[in-house]
Amino acid sequence: MDIGGHSTIKLIEYPELECYLTYTKRGWTTRDMCKVEGDVYRYLNPEKKSSKKELLFKIHGNWNSKVFISQYSNGKVDKDSQELVFQKNEYPERWDYMYGMSHFSL
Repeated sequence: MDIGGHSTIKLIEYPELECYLTYTKRGWTTRDMCKVEGDVYRYLNPEKKSSKKELLFKIHGNWNSKVFISQYSNGKVDKDSQELVFQKNEYPERWDYMYGMSHFSL
């Protein structure tokens, strides 16, 4: 499976918050394969979506292994605040005899 493109995540309860993610399509090299990056931000005036917005978090990683989130501080990513928010589960025993399926698939 190959995921590519953009997605926007919005919360109904908090219309001022928005998350914009970019999924990198598979290319000629595997360096950027399964890469996901994005930002979580808050609109300062939610009624006008074109208004200024405040960056809150940076999301980065690979959607098929690990995804991290970091806070923005003074407009820059704070490396010390990096936190693991998703990690792929290990394959079951003898997964190679089960067509590489995960616990969920089995």
